[in-house]
Amino acid sequence: LTTNLELHLDFLIDVWTVSEDQKKIIIQIFDEYKDLINDCECCLVHHDLADHNLMYDPERKGLAWIFDWEAMVLGDPMLDLASCPTWATHYPRKQLLLNGYASVKDLPYDYELRIDLYELRTWIWKIMFVIRMKFSDEVRDSMIEKLNQVLGRLK
Repeated sequence: LTTNLELHLDFLIDVWTVSEDQKKIIIQIFDEYKDLINDCECCLVHHDLADHNLMYDPERKGLAWIFDWEAMVLGDPMLDLASCPTWATHYPRKQLLLNGYASVKDLPYDYELRIDLYELRTWIWKIMFVIRMKFSDEVRDSMIEKLNQVLGRLK
């Protein structure tokens, strides 16, 4: 989760997306919670469960396939739940995913904090991606606003 964090933040500073002060705050947050980040029951995490990466079976009314595993990591299952606000979806699904997870296994007592930390990290790499791929300024600005919202929850 913290691999290349400083490098990614430096990139965002260079393109006037994140300030030096924001970088310091973000690094401080991840330093403060490093024990929590490293204390999890790891599993395979897709990390990009957007609609275009899922195929549904209309007969079974359920998920048939999951595609596009290039963002896959071994990590905390809360990472998939945390990244859902960053996906391109046709309907909001965060609560549905939380309910689904809780129907199989208890949510960790600190799941909300974990989700905020992981969402912050996900916004950082996704903003880098949209800048490098030359997406519109509107898309980038919307993502920066969402990064700042989650950062505000963690300060």
